[in-house]
Amino acid sequence: MKVDNNVSMQNVGPTTSYTEVSPNSSTQKPSPKIADLAPEDQSSIKKHGIAEEAPTFHENLQISRMMQNALSKIQTSDASLHKIQTALESGKDLAVQASRQTASVEHRRDLQQRLYRINQQIDGMNQTIPRTPSGTDFTKPKVNLNDADIVQSLKSDWFESAENVIAQRYGLKGDGSVLKVVLDESDPKYLAAIDYMTDSSGKAATEALLVNAKAAVPATLPNGGLAPEYDDRVIAHEMVHAIMGRTMNYVSFPTWFKEGTAEFLPGADERIAASLSNNGGSMSGAIALQNDFGDGTNRTWKDDSDHYSAATLAVRYLHDNIKANGHSGGIKDLLADLAAHPTEDLNAGLSHVSSYKNVAEFAKEYVKQGAGAQYIDKLNQNHDFSNADVGSIGGQDVDGGPILTAENVIPDINDYSETPLKYFKIDWPKQFRTASSETANTRASQSAVITAQFDSKTLGTQNVDVINNPKGSVDRFDKALSTVSVERSRIGKIEKQLNQSLRQQNIGPEVPINRHHLSSEFSNPDFLAAQANRKAEKVAQLLY
Repeated sequence: MKVDNNVSMQNVGPTTSYTEVSPNSSTQKPSPKIADLAPEDQSSIKKHGIAEEAPTFHENLQISRMMQNALSKIQTSDASLHKIQTALESGKDLAVQASRQTASVEHRRDLQQRLYRINQQIDGMNQTIPRTPSGTDFTKPKVNLNDADIVQSLKSDWFESAENVIAQRYGLKGDGSVLKVVLDESDPKYLAAIDYMTDSSGKAATEALLVNAKAAVPATLPNGGLAPEYDDRVIAHEMVHAIMGRTMNYVSFPTWFKEGTAEFLPGADERIAASLSNNGGSMSGAIALQNDFGDGTNRTWKDDSDHYSAATLAVRYLHDNIKANGHSGGIKDLLADLAAHPTEDLNAGLSHVSSYKNVAEFAKEYVKQGAGAQYIDKLNQNHDFSNADVGSIGGQDVDGGPILTAENVIPDINDYSETPLKYFKIDWPKQFRTASSETANTRASQSAVITAQFDSKTLGTQNVDVINNPKGSVDRFDKALSTVSVERSRIGKIEKQLNQSLRQQNIGPEVPINRHHLSSEFSNPDFLAAQANRKAEKVAQLLY
């Protein structure tokens, strides 16, 4: 996964054209037909005159049985996660002991051996978490586990967080249009992209979020991906494109403004630091990034990392100019103006809120007069590109706000919903799409299957070294405990919903189970296999 692959593929041609993802592959054009809309939004279905049939008694009974089965899986899973959590707490205690100054090398070696045994226990407990058994066609069509993690994270966190942050920092919201989600398995040359056609008003139409499924690894909460190019930052970047595309004359904007604005939301200091270094550093690097801005048109734009860095810096410079011109929101005020006048181009927007009459005048000052290089070099000398803050709008470096790091620049919320976006209707991939007759209870049952792994390797405790790095080991156990806690919270909410729904239907669980004190039969492989296979065919029929 490369930093310079976060390229948003966008159609700036005629309204009837459609941008291909790469020279060797293309994505099917999202269809504007009603039949292709995601059916989870019942109000949209009713609006188009599609009646919803009342479920029969037999269907209700099947759904109830499925919920009972899901509840059993949840309780078994939570019991296993509780044991893993207890083991992690024991491991943390040993790491804390090793970090004390009084701990001898011999004592630390003994603690290291005990940690090895704890990690073995964690790996064994991970195997007791009910998952879709191999050879059982539980999901039709089959679901790639990483794809399931991507969709789970989008539903639980990344979509909602991105929408909230964009509304807060940019003042923009979608308009209720459809956003199609496409998981691209071809490993294209981007991390994610917004694909679209354009309508006669210059807005983006039939938008699709394309996610490189092979690059988004591990696609698990809270952030996903590898530091510092976390998946939640990538999704936030793309959602800026999606929302700008639906609220203003998007097709008229130069690419540097689209990409710079999208990067400015989650911050891009890591990218900028690399670009400066690759171009000689100091003033030499600053001049190179200034010149990469070109003349402010698409004639001088290139889809590479340096141009993304140059675009982000130009937007930050523009942000400061707008603030100095009496508009305290900076870029936020410019976007508000563009959204309020959806037919105007960037030239008109700049003339309303900045000191520039148009883009050409801005480019003249920024490039020809050398203001860009001076600005970039000053930020570099102030260590803006090397400190903890990532250079996001609203953060400490840009606006004197809180320090926004790679981990917290997009807040973590872990609030699962089939409809995580308020201002878009999401068209999920077919294998993750809920049937039109499916209730929230059925969707909760589907979410009961845990796809993530909670072994010592995935949790990061497998290679802890309390002999040489005891404090770092404590941190790893803390992060692992947080990961398990988040998952237990998620399935706890689902369990509460299922229990409430079963009570309302007067059909209680077939066998009450105590969450943390399950009988010894849960360690019996035959019992676990029977539980995992229970009613799998009926569940699959209901889910798809």
